[in-house]
Amino acid sequence: SKSEASSLRQLINDSQSFPSDLLVPHSAPQSGTAASQVLVMGPDDFIVAVVSSLNRPFGSGIVTPSGILLNSQMLDFSWQNKTMNHSIPRP
Repeated sequence: SKSEASSLRQLINDSQSFPSDLLVPHSAPQSGTAASQVLVMGPDDFIVAVVSSLNRPFGSGIVTPSGILLNSQMLDFSWQNKTMNHSIPRP
């Protein structure tokens, strides 16, 4: 709702962070695959979503010259009569 968004907007500060117990809804940190997402709605009600899914911690282990860490999501796909060798060494 707009009122909830207004309340959450008050927690945004470019110069400091807040304790995680102020976040609504509160949820405990989880372990497992490395993924996160951010959704932002602007004043014109346009929404932008950014999803970072590396599949494994540190993704593929490859970093581009610009500093972007590449994911390893291709592990999630399957092709008929093909198997994925998860034991291949990472770069």
